[in-house]
Amino acid sequence: GLLVVGAAGIRPCNLAFGADQFNPNSESGKRGINSFFNWYFFTYTFAQMVSLTLIVYVQSNVSWSIGLAIPAALMLMSCVLFFIGTKIYVRVKPQGSPFLSLAQVI
Repeated sequence: GLLVVGAAGIRPCNLAFGADQFNPNSESGKRGINSFFNWYFFTYTFAQMVSLTLIVYVQSNVSWSIGLAIPAALMLMSCVLFFIGTKIYVRVKPQGSPFLSLAQVI
């Protein structure tokens, strides 16, 4: 339950944030966006496959604590890498009210 809520809050943001790193008006930016989405969905699918097979195998047959430590260490590593790159990320300022956008959708 709670995992689904967290995933629903972060996955759309990952895609938008990643696409914002490229200039869609240049040819290299368009190629970069295409490459980003290809790699994003490849790694997302690969991570699901590993988590549903390898991590479950480790938890069931080796050690539950090691099976928990592997994703925790990978998550820590991803957070560190994310924060290392914060100086070079493109940050797009939000425009308008998020509540108005939400009302337009509803």
